[in-house]
Amino acid sequence: MRVTDFAFELPESLIAHYPMPERSSCRLLSLDGPTGALTHGTFTDILDKLNPGDLLCLTTPGDPGASVRPQGQRRQD
Repeated sequence: MRVTDFAFELPESLIAHYPMPERSSCRLLSLDGPTGALTHGTFTDILDKLNPGDLLCLTTPGDPGASVRPQGQRRQD
């Protein structure tokens, strides 16, 4: 794998400059590792994507050293 494998053009209009007013409505792009399938959804779908033992990595654009602390609750299924 090479860094150039991830090079692509991103229009300025698609770059988020401010957080969404309703944070849960932000978009989520998911990759299914075994199949390579990409799916589009919203961040509220993330619980449907994670399985016990999965690792979730969060980054903040422009400040890789920033502290990110997600807050949430476990679903009572």
